[in-house]
Amino acid sequence: MCIQYFRLICCALFALSLSPTVNAAVIHWELDSSSGAYTDGYVKGGFDFNTANNQINNITAEVFTNGYGCIQCMLYDDATVTYYPGIQPIVEFSKTFYTNNVLDREGYFSISASNIDDVISPFDLSSPGTYVGLSYRERGYLRLDNPMDPSIFSQDDCPQCAVAVGTLIAIPEPESCALLLVGLGMIGWRLKSMQKTATNPLITSS
Repeated sequence: MCIQYFRLICCALFALSLSPTVNAAVIHWELDSSSGAYTDGYVKGGFDFNTANNQINNITAEVFTNGYGCIQCMLYDDATVTYYPGIQPIVEFSKTFYTNNVLDREGYFSISASNIDDVISPFDLSSPGTYVGLSYRERGYLRLDNPMDPSIFSQDDCPQCAVAVGTLIAIPEPESCALLLVGLGMIGWRLKSMQKTATNPLITSS
């Protein structure tokens, strides 16, 4: 009987040692530019950034109004995202609207590192943390009947007013999950074997 319990403990330790590990490749970013002065609108919400491939998804970023009119206030959950890494990183979200299969409206907003007098504020999407003094820009275009003649109908710039807070997301690696399931399966198998031994008098413990 002692040997069986010893085997069970070994299985448990095996499962614990293979518990999910953190994949440090995904960072969730929350944006806020609501404290900016002299702007028509502001941005709140965020997105997930995968540092392994620079992909952005799970977008909840949204443009709001400060009461001065925000023609293209919108949620960018299904937006097209363009990321420009480098010395002055920029993340731009764009969204288009169609009327009778004609492109009649498109809106953009971007968050970027500020560049004031050749002094660039720090902003690194691949490194979690809090970045302040970022720039926010929002603009919209109207096309309507003439898709060859887009005209801007709204624009809002807010230099050094945006904040980005990045938090690391703990994501189990697939191979770790598989090994954990193997360990849990071994525990279940040992428990079932022990129950059979306890209930069947013909089975003698080794």
